[in-house]
Amino acid sequence: MRTVVKGLFVLFYMFMYTSIAGEEVSAERDHQAFLTLTNCNVIETDQSNSVYFIGKEEVIVDTDLSLNELTEEVYACNQEGKDVSHKLEVYSDVDFKKEGKYQIIYKLDHLLQETFIQTVFVKEKYHEGNKQEPTFIGIHDSYVLEVSRKVDLLDGIYAYDRIDGDLTSDIQLNMNNLDINQEGKYLIEYNVTNSRGIKKTKEVIVYVLDKELPYITTEVDFFKTIVETEPNRTEWLEQIRVYDFNNVDEDLSERISFDDHDVNYDKIGKYEITITVSGLNNHKRTIKRPLYVLEPETPSLFNVKTFIMNLKTYDIDWLSGVDIIDYKTNQNALIIEVYDNRINLEKEGTYPLYYLVKDSDGHKKLKTTKVIVADLKAPDICIEEDLIFEVDSMPPIWEFIISAIDQETEDNTELEIDPSEIDFSELGTYPLYVKAFDKQGNVTEDVYEVEIVPKEGPVLFGIKDQSIRAGDSYNPLEGIKAIDLHDGDLTDQIKVSGFYDSFKEGTYAITLSIKDSDGNLNSDTFILSVDESHYKIVSFYIVVVGVIFLILSAIVMIGKQDND
Repeated sequence: MRTVVKGLFVLFYMFMYTSIAGEEVSAERDHQAFLTLTNCNVIETDQSNSVYFIGKEEVIVDTDLSLNELTEEVYACNQEGKDVSHKLEVYSDVDFKKEGKYQIIYKLDHLLQETFIQTVFVKEKYHEGNKQEPTFIGIHDSYVLEVSRKVDLLDGIYAYDRIDGDLTSDIQLNMNNLDINQEGKYLIEYNVTNSRGIKKTKEVIVYVLDKELPYITTEVDFFKTIVETEPNRTEWLEQIRVYDFNNVDEDLSERISFDDHDVNYDKIGKYEITITVSGLNNHKRTIKRPLYVLEPETPSLFNVKTFIMNLKTYDIDWLSGVDIIDYKTNQNALIIEVYDNRINLEKEGTYPLYYLVKDSDGHKKLKTTKVIVADLKAPDICIEEDLIFEVDSMPPIWEFIISAIDQETEDNTELEIDPSEIDFSELGTYPLYVKAFDKQGNVTEDVYEVEIVPKEGPVLFGIKDQSIRAGDSYNPLEGIKAIDLHDGDLTDQIKVSGFYDSFKEGTYAITLSIKDSDGNLNSDTFILSVDESHYKIVSFYIVVVGVIFLILSAIVMIGKQDND
């Protein structure tokens, strides 16, 4: 039988259990120390066994509590129901002066297998008025996770405050630096704040590892040694970190080997070494790191190259790609000066560039290289208009519509235009090959599309249906224009066809047509509506007014006769 009671019991608590004889037994204690009951487990072993334990599996205690005070709350009875608690053997690693998680193991007899394991969380004693932080429970100092496998790192984690009580729901977990898909060593942070604004923070190491392959990395980006000396591999080993999924704390330094067969230790230079580690399951992992063979006293510069710069190129990082290493002095402590005052980026030429490096002992190293300033940019090709031409038209003078310029020297450049594949007698799309050369030999090549399209006749503008009053003056060409791509304005050559009478009401169709010098004809038709004349409407209104006047006059006369 196993009973689990979860909750908080402070200062006073009582256990009720039933003995083997069936009698109800109570065990009551009044404890002056602060004790939190997380899980109260009444543990009864099988009847064939000889001992029964009753106690709390997890407790939180003050730092000033003694082991005796704590163990008094664990009971044991034999198979006959007799209390044998005084015979319990206690094995403990609890340090009541230091906060942490510990275990106490209870046994009645070291020859018997039955044991009771109690987890103890030791927390600094609370004093009224002090600003005590909340407590985390269940957080380990480190976690080992399998790469690409997600885990809930809040599972099983609790937070408790002496005044606020349970703060588990307020725990915040910062995992911004954790990449579960990338092997490595990371830091995550748990934090929780109580009602008094006191924040508790705990940093935890997380290892993300492959289950089969060991993980290997280095604390430094490169290794270094002195020329013409035997390398100190022991010092290198101190900079290497190896972690195995099955035992992350195992020292695997004896399983690390170096492959440096390409390194010439008698010659200053930059080389590469291969580092291999064999895991506990004999799977291997390798990484590569640079190795610098250096002078013992002065700094060394590597990858110093000749710069070839385009004219008018500014904001140059002269240190880009340059490695500056000193055997004794850390890179951050080196003083590096670059002298480029003799370089004129506005003018072609070859100029000197100087590097001066000083280490912490005052040793200096001067290195000189060249900067070649030249016109490296190819000229730009410019086309003034769309390359669209009518079929059977004359080929253009290409140099009038295509040009090239050197943006650096602002000089015109030589052009090569090849229109040999264009057929102006056939519709289609053809390639036009253009090359531009500047004085420095830079070349720009491009291919442009030339469209050969059908001929187009002149275009009529302003044509729309119109409406006038009968008798109004009318010109069908008013507001009309005719424009041709080649002949220009042909408005004065527009012809009008179709009958209309501007004095007679009705609807008339009028056609306008125009022909260019190549015989291309274009025409369009619009409707002219001749509406009722203004004069006719005015006459009608006069008649109506006259009739009304006569009627009113007659009514007035009749009224006078009746009065007489």
